[in-house]
Amino acid sequence: DGGRENGSAESRDSADGASSLPSDWPNKRSARRPPTDISPEEVRSALNLYKAKLALLARSSKSSKREIKTTLNACAQDTTGLFLKANNESLRQNYRKAMKLLSNCNQRSERDPNFAALYYNNMGCIHHSMRRHTAAAFYFGRALRENASLCAPAANGEAVPLTHFSCDRRSELEYNRGLQLLLAGKGEAAFACFHAALKLLHRQPRAWLRAGEACIAAHLEREQAVRAGRAGSRPSAVGCEMLGVGGRRRLLLPVGERLAAAEIADESEEPPPQPTTESAIAAPTLEHGVKCLRAAITQCDEALRTAGGLAHGALVARAAQGTLSQADEYALQVHTVRRVATLQLAWCALVLADPLAALGWCEALLACEGLAHNLKAHAHTFACDALCHLDRSAEAAPHAREALALSDAMGGVVAASEAPPAGEGNELEPVRNVWYERAALGDGKAAAGLYATLASVHVLRDDLAQARACVAQAMSLGGAESRTAQLALVYLDLRDGKVDTARDVIQRQRLPLAAAAQ
Repeated sequence: DGGRENGSAESRDSADGASSLPSDWPNKRSARRPPTDISPEEVRSALNLYKAKLALLARSSKSSKREIKTTLNACAQDTTGLFLKANNESLRQNYRKAMKLLSNCNQRSERDPNFAALYYNNMGCIHHSMRRHTAAAFYFGRALRENASLCAPAANGEAVPLTHFSCDRRSELEYNRGLQLLLAGKGEAAFACFHAALKLLHRQPRAWLRAGEACIAAHLEREQAVRAGRAGSRPSAVGCEMLGVGGRRRLLLPVGERLAAAEIADESEEPPPQPTTESAIAAPTLEHGVKCLRAAITQCDEALRTAGGLAHGALVARAAQGTLSQADEYALQVHTVRRVATLQLAWCALVLADPLAALGWCEALLACEGLAHNLKAHAHTFACDALCHLDRSAEAAPHAREALALSDAMGGVVAASEAPPAGEGNELEPVRNVWYERAALGDGKAAAGLYATLASVHVLRDDLAQARACVAQAMSLGGAESRTAQLALVYLDLRDGKVDTARDVIQRQRLPLAAAAQ
């Protein structure tokens, strides 16, 4: 009887309740060996760790701190406990202490074969919270190398063990690294990371949104490089068309966006790369960015349809009351991703000279309930631009006025979105949404651009008096540095016959460029 295992069928009481030998398991004085090799102390420690993980997921720092402390009291060098404690300190914005705790996690165990990748990933997350995106990208790169070394096949041709394969986190690490590169202004490198992450995260709408934003960033980088090369070199010959003869002869110059696209294609110094297996599938172009953004909207609709949760207004009300569940919080994030993707699609349509599609995206976005002020202001601005391209200036004027009214209310948001310099200890603040940092519609330069746009609308309607008033308002708000306001002023002077005044304005604008070129 002593050789039987505890919990075996022979040692249990019969189902009919007949008298049998009483079982002495789980009596501590039992002579029988336990069913497993795990000690009761290890079971209690594992339960405390799971309680701490659940508390961290519920964002209850006090409960998680208590459970982690209980675990570390039993074993001060528990690697999982130290990782959770560092995570808890990071959530409490004690980043220096979190990095110190991670530095103490120097023990490798069979349960955590991917320990090095987890360490570098957590260090990257902490540096992301401290707004040190270049350093965070470095740590995520180290985590990717450690992850690749763990999941690489052996030299003798043996397959990767299941314990190692189950710890593969390449897609998540690629996404984290791509986000840091995107925040650091490296669009093409960020797109490569997001493209690799989408192989597994293709059902995540946020990953598609970031891939689309990386394409937009890469497009803006190429345009900026073209402008920098144009400013530092001699003016090149511009292709133009000629219409008419004699006194009726006219020269048609290309539009700015098409000229920039032509110069990007024709004046690039480096030859185009040869297509490979990866680059032949996708490239960080604006057209591919539109596909990624459309995929993000499709995944958002699918996620909202599957969840079948509340509407956006009800979710916002619950968030204000603090009664959001985890599923409701995810649904609210999906709503936000969908709206940002819609606005990005409107911008891409304007750049690709498709104002009708841009107007459709803007109208769809403005029809959403509870739209944030910054998204609404951008949507009105893009709708105004699209209507101007469609020669519907009478409909564009209300959008421009609404954008101006919203820009006045955006001053506090813009001031709050400015990232302060990194301090020491608890002086650091959590990272905000990237879109709010870009939505600087409340400052003087952006308001001057909106007034210049409204002046263009009045010019299209032959209302020169209102156009001149808008230009004057734009100049008072910092329009002296805005080319759009300056061009509107030159046009109005030419319409009024003030050729000398218009020439003076153009010459004043050319002087800084000449000085910069010298």
